[in-house]
Amino acid sequence: PTALGRIVPPLIQALQAFAQHGFAPVRARFAERDLLQGRVVNLSDGQSGLAQGVGADGALLVQTTDGLRAVTSSDISVRPRAAPTA
Repeated sequence: PTALGRIVPPLIQALQAFAQHGFAPVRARFAERDLLQGRVVNLSDGQSGLAQGVGADGALLVQTTDGLRAVTSSDISVRPRAAPTA
């Protein structure tokens, strides 16, 4: 109960702030912990590229051969792709 009393109020506050202001106000804090930043990512549609952080709306920004793409819905993998077999 003591732990929940410490965790729940700030969590509710954060959720209410998110509902009012969206992702933009926490973008900088998120960027400090962004483990995908600068890594090659593979998207479920077959494209791959370099993760460039997130936009103000929370979309993952991926630099692909076609340009910068905002990804809002996709399976994302950081595992290297297997080489095609002959």
